[in-house]
Amino acid sequence: MTRRTVHIVDDDHDVADSLALLVVSMGHTPVIWYCPQIFLAEKELKPRDMVLLDIRMPALSGWDVMRRLREEAYQNDIVFMTGHGAEAYLSEGLEAARANILPKPFSAIDLRAAISG
Repeated sequence: MTRRTVHIVDDDHDVADSLALLVVSMGHTPVIWYCPQIFLAEKELKPRDMVLLDIRMPALSGWDVMRRLREEAYQNDIVFMTGHGAEAYLSEGLEAARANILPKPFSAIDLRAAISG
């Protein structure tokens, strides 16, 4: 297994903290970002890093964050997390975004698969 750094971007502290514990239990390194604006300003993404990104956040949506990452030529894995119907987001260009969706609630098995690629 290749260790990865997993950037968790979610304004819900409880969700982000729980995900971080799961990521550690899978042998990876989590970096928690409760604010998408701070993530975009301060991130240092390396080639093997991935981003777990909540879609619905105040002020800046996960889609907005993804678009900015793609504008910066970040090509690595982005996995959206949402408690809202994933089907609705397919029309937003999920394939073109080269991203995946993990519908909430998801299992540790689903998370492991998403991290493994």
